[in-house]
Amino acid sequence: MHLSTLILLPALAAAQEQVPFAERLQGWFNQAKELLPTPKVPQAVAPVTTPAPPKAAVVKPKTVSQFNPDNWRDILTPQSNPQEWLIFVTGGNKTCFGQCGQANRAWKEAQNQFALDSQSPNLGRLNCEAQGLLCAIWSVSPPMLWHIQVPSTPAIGEEKPLTPIHPFRLNATTVTADDIYKVHSEKLWEKEPELQTMFHPFNGLAAEYRINEAVGYIIYCLGMIPSWAMMVGISFISRTMM
Repeated sequence: MHLSTLILLPALAAAQEQVPFAERLQGWFNQAKELLPTPKVPQAVAPVTTPAPPKAAVVKPKTVSQFNPDNWRDILTPQSNPQEWLIFVTGGNKTCFGQCGQANRAWKEAQNQFALDSQSPNLGRLNCEAQGLLCAIWSVSPPMLWHIQVPSTPAIGEEKPLTPIHPFRLNATTVTADDIYKVHSEKLWEKEPELQTMFHPFNGLAAEYRINEAVGYIIYCLGMIPSWAMMVGISFISRTMM
């Protein structure tokens, strides 16, 4: 046996003894890893989205018909179904003595309440400052509400039905939107007497003989004459007669 072989034998024997020890060391290392807690990777959290609040329903404004001497008959003509009308009569410095401001504001605010009510009547407005002739024909003065029940068209051979009108006087200084709306919602118009004068625009004697507009013209023209001119005219006539 060569001398080099004898020298390597102890080294080979030591290597064979070290292999099991390395394996045991690897096993201990694996066991130690199993005992250690496994770190948990946090999962991404989806952002919570808050649903948008529902949009408020858009309320369609209530149509308000503007009455004048040319259109009032056409608007209030009987149709196939009965109609309910609530007409606001207002004025200005001359016809309302400047006292209709509060009533005008209340009427405008009340239109929102009528718009929310599916059973509310048709709305109309008559400005006696601009449409003085029609106010004279109707013999109406502001501030006031007119509740009108327009009947349906009569059948052939039937008599023309009456058109009930209930005037409702408004307090020019204290009226509110609720006061105006309650005329409809609480049917306050029923507590007011029905219009029964000869100048009723539909049922009156003047309307029956078709002279209501002529009488209205006379009243309107007399109202246009200044008070001083009226006094001068009366004085002149009285002196002539004497």
